[in-house]
Amino acid sequence: MNASGDVLAKHSMDGDINSSNFRTTDGFRITLDQAAETAERIEALDDLASEGDQDSALELLELRVDLAHIDMASAKQQLTALTNVSAKKQKVLGQKIIENEVNAIMTTASMDPKTQQAAGKKFAVMLEQKRIPRGNGSMYFWYFLAVHAKADKKLDLLEQAIAGLKKDGKLPADVVAGLEKSLAELRQKP
Repeated sequence: MNASGDVLAKHSMDGDINSSNFRTTDGFRITLDQAAETAERIEALDDLASEGDQDSALELLELRVDLAHIDMASAKQQLTALTNVSAKKQKVLGQKIIENEVNAIMTTASMDPKTQQAAGKKFAVMLEQKRIPRGNGSMYFWYFLAVHAKADKKLDLLEQAIAGLKKDGKLPADVVAGLEKSLAELRQKP
């Protein structure tokens, strides 16, 4: 972290806790070096971006999104303001912004069904806006959307969430089957 509390590097060693560098002095030195490199890179990109370099501005925005240094509304606004950005790059960065937004919503959810329903309600808004995650957050997006739809008896939304879960394929089949059973039961009730 820097003096402002912004994350500059994550000590994960690619998530391999069996790595010889994980939780060792050498491992932490590697993370510290990565943080120093990131700080220098941010400063250099910021200087270039402030001079009007659109490529540097885009790279800086991507880095800030990846490190969660920027709120998603500001990131969307900055992405829209950038000119000469290919549609492909806009789509990739737009998807990162969506993933970060899903992650932020997920931090508010717990095992308590009310928090899951609240997350699902926020995901319903994202779905209406066609902001659907494609990466790691997709399973949670569809599942909590289903929890919300089931609780509020929004059958079409529940059906859409189940279809999303099936397409995603990350949630165990028995959980999806349970949601399908709930949907069928809800359809039979007057």
